[in-house]
Amino acid sequence: MKHTIFFLSIFLLSITSAFTQSVPVPPNYTVIDSIFGDLDRDGINELVASYTTHQTKDFNDNYIRELIIYKKQNKQWTVWKQSSQALTASKDGGMMSDPYAGIEIKNGILIISEDGGSSW
Repeated sequence: MKHTIFFLSIFLLSITSAFTQSVPVPPNYTVIDSIFGDLDRDGINELVASYTTHQTKDFNDNYIRELIIYKKQNKQWTVWKQSSQALTASKDGGMMSDPYAGIEIKNGILIISEDGGSSW
C-alpha cells in the first residue's frame, strides 16, 4: 500500500509540473498573484500577474505595484497590457496596511480587489 501511494504521489507531481506554466518575472519585480482567464473571449486564456516593484513611492518603503496581462505567442508569454496605476502601492491601505486583496476573472472581466483606510 505504501508503494502504491508513493508512486501515485510521484505520478501526480509529474502531471502537475507538466501542466504548470511559469509566470514571467521582470527584473526587480516580485510576483504577488497570478491567474489565467480569457479576457478577450477568443477561447485562449491570458495570464494576469500582479507584481510589487522594487521602486518606492515615498520614504516609507511604500512599494509601487504593477499589473501585467500576457498573451501566449509562439509558446511564450508576451506583454499584452500593462499598468502601474491599476493597483495601489504596498502601504496605501493606511492603518489597514497592504491594500491588495486579490485578482480574479469572471465572465471575461478582470476584477481587482483592494481594501484600505479606516474611515472610507
